[in-house]
Amino acid sequence: MKKKILFLLMIFVLSFQVNAQTSLNPSLVAGCKGSWSFDNTGSLWVDGSSTHPLVPKGTAPTTSSLQNPTVTYNTPGTYAVTLTDTNLMGSGTLTKTGYTTVQDNLNLALNLDGNDNNCRIGMDIIKSNWTLEAWIKGDASAWRATEAIIGCGGEYGDINTITQLPLAVVGGKLSCSGGNLLSPNVLDNNWHHVASSCDGTTTKLYLDGVMVASIAAKYDILPGAIGVKIQDATTFGGMIDEVRIWTTAIPIATLNTWKGKPINKTHPDYANLKGYYTFEDMTDETAINLVGKGHLPFHMRNGRTLQYGTLPLAYPAVNNNPAFVTPVDQEICSATTIQSEWDADKGALNNQALKLRIAINGNVNPFKLTELNLNFANTTNLSDISKVHVYYTGQTARSTTKVELFGTGTTPSTLITLTEPLASAQTLKSGVNYFLVTFDVSSTATLGNTLMASVPSFKLNGSSYIPEENTSNVRKTVTTNSTNDPNVLKVLQTNIWHGGVHVGLDGIARIKDMIMATNADVITMQEGYGAQQRIATELGYNLQTESSGDNLALFSRYPMTKITSAKTFNSNLAKIAMPNGRKVLINDWWLR
Repeated sequence: MKKKILFLLMIFVLSFQVNAQTSLNPSLVAGCKGSWSFDNTGSLWVDGSSTHPLVPKGTAPTTSSLQNPTVTYNTPGTYAVTLTDTNLMGSGTLTKTGYTTVQDNLNLALNLDGNDNNCRIGMDIIKSNWTLEAWIKGDASAWRATEAIIGCGGEYGDINTITQLPLAVVGGKLSCSGGNLLSPNVLDNNWHHVASSCDGTTTKLYLDGVMVASIAAKYDILPGAIGVKIQDATTFGGMIDEVRIWTTAIPIATLNTWKGKPINKTHPDYANLKGYYTFEDMTDETAINLVGKGHLPFHMRNGRTLQYGTLPLAYPAVNNNPAFVTPVDQEICSATTIQSEWDADKGALNNQALKLRIAINGNVNPFKLTELNLNFANTTNLSDISKVHVYYTGQTARSTTKVELFGTGTTPSTLITLTEPLASAQTLKSGVNYFLVTFDVSSTATLGNTLMASVPSFKLNGSSYIPEENTSNVRKTVTTNSTNDPNVLKVLQTNIWHGGVHVGLDGIARIKDMIMATNADVITMQEGYGAQQRIATELGYNLQTESSGDNLALFSRYPMTKITSAKTFNSNLAKIAMPNGRKVLINDWWLR
């Protein structure tokens, strides 16, 4: 698997960001000047006056004049770096053997700083039968009074019918239910497997595969956050990994069998796995729930309690836990289909229908997608879809990768089987892999008709697999817009939650993408709080708001005439002039 490394040469220090485990010695060279180039063996020359980074041999590209080039290793291994410095005084060569080591299949964990991390997963209440488990490693020898491992989370998690700390460290001891169950000894700052469970009558606490406490009582839980209880001083300090949330009491023998390796579909209780967070895919904004399906994914949203604070977010860090072993050969962890929740306008090209998400463990003997089966039985009229496309879209939900598979589009029928020879099929990588199915919607499609595809099965290296899906509340229909019909005005209502600061480091970009996906003519927005001007500028829409940092923001493709409101925080009223000569009165409201 290819690994990319960003190198930056600084005086006396060679620093980098890396998506692989890498060992470097400091200060290969200090104060080097010039534009760098290097041959196929990686030698470097200096001939000018500006500082550039080192590039190690055994990499691609073979030349670079960028200040911060991205260097790609095609295979894991140990690489040397050679620098040849040439100027008017002559030349010199310095070689560092074994300077860079790249290892594959890295195990990552969630790293929290114990301040005000707020990693919410938004899961709902689980009653009576459940299990929570994780690996933890504290960041200091002394524990604070309470450090949550899994808590209720969020300002709406304070419910008196649930236990708010079903898994935590209280007074340095592993705890369940806020101290009702405690391990006998104070934890050190090494890696430990921790778990709590309830079978409807008895609640138990486990440490490193041994039951350390139990109580004849049952608790309901709301596992809404990782590493924090609500918005208080309970944030965990250290690393948390392999968080697993089950809707059944897992027997201790099963916990011990699986605690040291990733979950896959052969786990005896896999059907009861509701949340699974490995953090291998983690970005600044989110971590995927590997069993999340449909409209209830429960992905972890990475934030801070102080919404406008400046502390960095929690981040993925290398997990060197020797008791946890990742597989070598590839195996499937999970596969699920995620239906699009947006309707499709007549004439739309490449409108997202669904994503197939396949999570893989291991790097050796890689899987390839050799067959994809699509079912259109729930589509009202197949003639509403002119073509179906399938793309590989990388390893993150917002990846810009888009490689079309199985040709350049297929005319739909009730059942479609798309195949590719093994030699040329798309290779899956360790971690999450996304495949996108899109529709070209006919310009004559019937308004209100349902458009829907499902994936009954797919094949990897010729072997069949059936993905999970949850489509009960999702229905994509044929719609239209003002481009197709001048009498249509499409309106989107959205609250963007404190100016979008809670939906990623660049939440405004996500909000803009969402608005564009709806093809709305008018947007009534609450909690704009400083985001509205950028959104209007990037969309090219007219904007009406009381001030750039105000609550309410009204956007329109068409001219607006402001109507005065006595309470601008609650009412933002305008008259919109449509191209067909008609006028529409619209109010952007905040009602409590």
